Amino acid sequence: MKRETFIFSIIFFLLNINLQAQNEKIVLHPENGKEYIYEFTESRYILTENHKRFTDYFKKKSLKIKCVTIQPENKEYLMVSVIENMADKSEFKPVWFKDYRFPAFKDGFYDNRYDNFWEELLPWTDYQYSFDRETMELKLQNRVEVLSEISRLLERKGFEEKAVDKHTSDFNTKGIPQITRLLQSVYQISKRQHNGERIELSKFEEHITAADSLFFLKQTRKKEEPGLHSRQFSCNTEKKILNEYSTTEIDSAKYGLWAFGKSYHLFYIEKSVNLKSVKNIPENRLVISGKIENPKNKKVIVGILRDPFGTSLYLETAFLDENNTFQLETELKHSGLGYIQFGQDNRVEEVSILGFYAEPGNRIHFNVTGDTLPWDVKISGDNSHASTLIYDFCKEYKLFGQGFNFNNFYWHLSKTKYADFYRVLINSGSFFEEYKNRIPETVYDFLTTELKNFLLSGAVHYLTMKKRMNLPMGRPHFPEHDEVDYTYLENLVNEFSLHLNYNDYGIHSRQLAGTLMDYHLGEINKIGNLRTLYQLTAPMPSGWRYFDDLPKKIEITKTVLAGHALYSQLAEILLQEKMNTLDTSSKDQRIIQDEITRYFDLMLRLVNNREFAGAIEVLLENHIKWQNENYVPETQFFNTDGQPVYFVDFFGEKPTVFYINHTWDSERYFWDDLAKENPEINFVLVMQGSNLKEWQDYIKRAEPVAHQLFMTNRQQQFRDIFKKDYHHFIAYDKDGMRIGFGENPVDAMNLAKHSLMTKKENPDKSQLITIIIILGSLLFISFLIFVLWRWRIRQRFRKEQQQRRLRELELTAIRSQMNPHFLFNCLNSVQNLVQQNKGREAHLYLADFAGLIRKVLQNSEKEEVSLAEELETVKQYLNLEKLRFDFDFQIKLNEGIDPHNTLVPSMLLQPFAENAVIHGLHNKPDNKKLRIEVVRRSEKFSVNSEQKEGIEIIIEDNGIGQEAAQKLATSKNEKSSKLIQERLEILQQKQGEKYRLQITDLSKNGATGTKVEILVPEER
Repeated sequence: MKRETFIFSIIFFLLNINLQAQNEKIVLHPENGKEYIYEFTESRYILTENHKRFTDYFKKKSLKIKCVTIQPENKEYLMVSVIENMADKSEFKPVWFKDYRFPAFKDGFYDNRYDNFWEELLPWTDYQYSFDRETMELKLQNRVEVLSEISRLLERKGFEEKAVDKHTSDFNTKGIPQITRLLQSVYQISKRQHNGERIELSKFEEHITAADSLFFLKQTRKKEEPGLHSRQFSCNTEKKILNEYSTTEIDSAKYGLWAFGKSYHLFYIEKSVNLKSVKNIPENRLVISGKIENPKNKKVIVGILRDPFGTSLYLETAFLDENNTFQLETELKHSGLGYIQFGQDNRVEEVSILGFYAEPGNRIHFNVTGDTLPWDVKISGDNSHASTLIYDFCKEYKLFGQGFNFNNFYWHLSKTKYADFYRVLINSGSFFEEYKNRIPETVYDFLTTELKNFLLSGAVHYLTMKKRMNLPMGRPHFPEHDEVDYTYLENLVNEFSLHLNYNDYGIHSRQLAGTLMDYHLGEINKIGNLRTLYQLTAPMPSGWRYFDDLPKKIEITKTVLAGHALYSQLAEILLQEKMNTLDTSSKDQRIIQDEITRYFDLMLRLVNNREFAGAIEVLLENHIKWQNENYVPETQFFNTDGQPVYFVDFFGEKPTVFYINHTWDSERYFWDDLAKENPEINFVLVMQGSNLKEWQDYIKRAEPVAHQLFMTNRQQQFRDIFKKDYHHFIAYDKDGMRIGFGENPVDAMNLAKHSLMTKKENPDKSQLITIIIILGSLLFISFLIFVLWRWRIRQRFRKEQQQRRLRELELTAIRSQMNPHFLFNCLNSVQNLVQQNKGREAHLYLADFAGLIRKVLQNSEKEEVSLAEELETVKQYLNLEKLRFDFDFQIKLNEGIDPHNTLVPSMLLQPFAENAVIHGLHNKPDNKKLRIEVVRRSEKFSVNSEQKEGIEIIIEDNGIGQEAAQKLATSKNEKSSKLIQERLEILQQKQGEKYRLQITDLSKNGATGTKVEILVPEER
């Protein structure tokens, strides 16, 4: 049945290829829920006379591709990230190498930026592509987000706005298209085209193989000439995924490559795409279980590498049940080596650890039999063959002995003799070959690299022993000294290129990086700094990176390491230096801290790996917090009863000294003695681990006197919280103010005691603060009262000024209404009527004249009068003037307006009515009309912009207009308008009401006359 299915799939695939050949494309598809890693390489080389390949350059880029369905649109996407991007010239001496994620560690080189700088930026972000399953045409969906991330990255690197725009544009036009082309080449294979040019199949020999779900196509040009020379392609016909695609081109260059005393003009350019791994998208967890036949104790410890730099492992603890079985689950984000210890070290026996290989989502089971190391271990579950390789290798060559602290090399603890070590160096390659076909290629490469790096660390150990044996004093016991072939080991170490044999999350890769750095430091350093006459002068196998001259270590490290290895070691060096510099009160310590900060700042500006940069930023943020003497960690700890406890819980009554230490029994009894002898101080021992119950059981047996706190280190470790992760003393006063760091318990205790003495001798700081606050408040209140008093005086003075000015304007209005010319003309009019025997008319005219005079005199004492009174006054005035100038007037009051309860400023309308009659209608020959209308308006009248109802008084005549009247008359009419405007403004300031006066010359709009609009607020 399987054979029939296979034959059918091959026939279907070949038919599909023939159909797609018409469209000149073979379409392959990703499987939803799968994770693929493809490696893209390019190299240029020449063939020497003896057909030996000499590589000019080599480039490699690896893409991680996840096919996922995103909700709620239920649409498939390809999530792509660049996990590797490097180039080298490995055949040159020294080797030229560049990891675009971790570029050269140097400052001040941005002015001479190279053209392909966008290559460095590719690994920083993730790319989300949509695709059509039929054609596999790809489209980047998150371009805006990607470009925004790149712009922010460039700004963090220190680029100015113009440079940010330029490099972002380059990334958009060159970087993103490159990722798209690489990704597209995985799913679309052109059968008849290469680089956009048609392939003449008649010039090529073609070979096709189809077997075991594998389709293989190879095309080779019959004649060697410039252009496409060969290409081959293989894919899985059942899963429709690309396994390999490679091309070789021949290029004839005008300017050749000078090598081996000859110029070569014919270059071979080889490009390839290889599927390195495919698996289900994993969860970031690891499950480990097992059974131990003869356990020495019930404890099992597992160590996992999580951080992007350093060699510190996160440790998880489990205990065997009654059947001697265990299971634990831990977080795992990156594939790599883990270590497990069946038992626990003690003062009598050190229990070695056993390595295993794990990937995210794996489940691994150990079945352990036997009484002593190396036991008999059967490993099952995921990647069992890989873990078996590690176990068999260590068992065969007796390479057990490493502890969980990979900062140190434990070669002296192993049972390995030099003869056995030499044998493993010679035979390791053939040993690994036996497992090659049982392990996936990427896993095999990772494991063999790690184990070779482990062996090279051993070679460095022997070379260090050689130096120590040449010392006149302090020589170690090393009976194998005369058997070691040091020349062979020196050649092995000096010819090794770590950057080409390095795993980012390989514990032995990182360990070897530190070991090599120490070794080369010793080789380069021809003179040492004598700090004390009694200091140890013997070279040590590791740990030098934590001491001596920081800039010197940085520069030497840069000459030995590159890429992730360089950045990882530099980060660890700087972190250790930062933790060793606790007291910044002295200038020399501040200088060191500033120097460390400068290096970290440079690292953050250069690095193009988000995970690495994020880890550095977290550490720096933590150290910045400790610069504040009021800072208290908010981390949750547990007491011996398993209850949550925080540092602040110890403040209030006594000063407190916290002792941070990862070793549970270190100075425990001395700490308890201090607590007994100094009850006025809280002594708190702070520890970390993975198993709270184990710690509780241990503490109960110890019967401590001092307070005990425990932190689970599954998500964070002490170095993520404190300035130093071990043997660290912090003293706080009773109010929670940090008073210093101690180098030892006695120093920290004395700081706490001194805080008590200071409290007795000096006033309480909180009391001083309270007194200062009270005095400051009284001073502020006094100042506020003085300011308010001055403001009220000014307001009263301003109000009196307004009142005076208002009276002056009112008197001016009276004078305007009772000017001598008007009175004289009125009396002349009465005289004329009497002479004409018009007694009745003279009587009425005289009554109006007397009424007008009476109203003017009465209203002169009032600020406001009713609208009815004001209209009556202006009506009487117009009746008097009508007899002289013969015009018609109309006064109209709209419905809804109560004139008796509506107040307006007194003597408001008469000046405008007088202007209309004297200056507008008087100079017009006939058809003289004047209209006064009162209407309601809704507008924001008040100063605080509240909506209120108001009235609008319109005085409109059809005279000669304002502009013509100004040419004929004096400025009296203009002056009266200004006086009324000023009077309205004063009333507005005084009453908080908004008035408005607007005068319009109607002649400008094609009509005749003048229109005056007065807006007056109305109280409802």
